[in-house]
Amino acid sequence: MALTLKTLRENWNKLVLFATSIMTALSRFVVQPPSGGSKDIWSDYGTYLVAILAGLWLLPMRRWAAKRHALRWWIVAACFAIISFGTFRGYNGRLERWSVVYFGSDRIVIGSRLTTEAQRVRDSETAAGRPAGDLDLLRDFAGDVQAVYDQADVDNRQSSLELWYLGSLLTLASSIITVSQAIYC
Repeated sequence: MALTLKTLRENWNKLVLFATSIMTALSRFVVQPPSGGSKDIWSDYGTYLVAILAGLWLLPMRRWAAKRHALRWWIVAACFAIISFGTFRGYNGRLERWSVVYFGSDRIVIGSRLTTEAQRVRDSETAAGRPAGDLDLLRDFAGDVQAVYDQADVDNRQSSLELWYLGSLLTLASSIITVSQAIYC
C-alpha cells in the first residue's frame, strides 16, 4: 500500500486513533521527570525527538509488511517489551532514589552531595536528635535545592532522569508499534 495523499485522506482517522492510543497508554504510567530547580529546554526537545524516532518505524513497517514477516515482527516486539521493562524499571528506580515529594504530589530532584551550610544544619539537627533527612533539609532551606545540594550533582541527576524517561517512552512506543505491525502482517 503506497502512502499517498488519497490513502492518508481515507485513513486519517485510523492514524489519529493509533497515535492517540499510544499516547494514552504511555501517559498513564510513565511520569515525566521532576524539576531539578531549573527548566531545561532539552527535555522538551527530547520528547519531540522521541516522537520523530517513533515515526521512523513507518519505514520498516512499509518495507516488511508481508505475512511472511510476521514472526520477525513478533520477535522484535518481544525484544522491545523486555527492553522497555528494563528501561521503565531503571527510570522508576532512579526517580524514587533521586527525588522526593516536596509539595503536594510534586517531586523535586535532589543531589547526593550536600553544600557546606546544609551539612552543618544536618550535623546540628542530628546532634539535637531531630530528623535530618532530605525532605527535612529542603524544608529548612525553604525548598531551595541549590542551597542544599551541589548544583552540578542535581543537574547530572536531572539529565540522567530525562534520558531514562525518554528511553522508556521510546522503547514502550516501539513495543506497541511492533506488536501492531505483527498483528497487521
